[in-house]
Amino acid sequence: MTQSISPARRWYFAIGVSVLAFALAGCLKFPLGDPETATVDPALAGSWFKRADDGAVTIWHAQVYDARTYLVMQYQAKPDGNAGWERGSMTICKMWLTTVKGKSFGCLQVLSEQSDKPYVAFKYERSGESITIQGISGDYVDKAGVANAADFVALVDAHVDDAAMYLDADKYEKTGDADKETVDAIMKAFH
Repeated sequence: MTQSISPARRWYFAIGVSVLAFALAGCLKFPLGDPETATVDPALAGSWFKRADDGAVTIWHAQVYDARTYLVMQYQAKPDGNAGWERGSMTICKMWLTTVKGKSFGCLQVLSEQSDKPYVAFKYERSGESITIQGISGDYVDKAGVANAADFVALVDAHVDDAAMYLDADKYEKTGDADKETVDAIMKAFH
């Protein structure tokens, strides 16, 4: 007898696989930069989103927490087929910014779940109302034998232009008036 898998279960499985792939590829044992000496860029505050070909949406909501860090909430959802949104995952992070060889980087410390690799570091470039991010590959860092935060900073400094160190780029757009209804509906699905 063949069992049919509901679309909802397929969606949660796909989100689980995506989160797992992100965790395995991009999570790190050590942070990049120091949140105690970082400064915020107010232009990064607000909601940023990307829409996948299947209509699924990822939203990063960055809120300035203090003079050095942000509170970031990442929401993933997809259309439910009834003009609403089906919840995917939600991740809560602390984020700070740093610069390496003139390039802009961010570091996320995942707060919403326990892990021996609680950090995600990424290079970013902002252009107007869009931002392109490229995560640093956890595999690349592990293969380099990084043993502490100072080693990690040295690795990034030495390989800042090495494409192999980065994951595929993701482009996010700052939400505007046209996106407000979608963002509000997705946020409502989580709260």
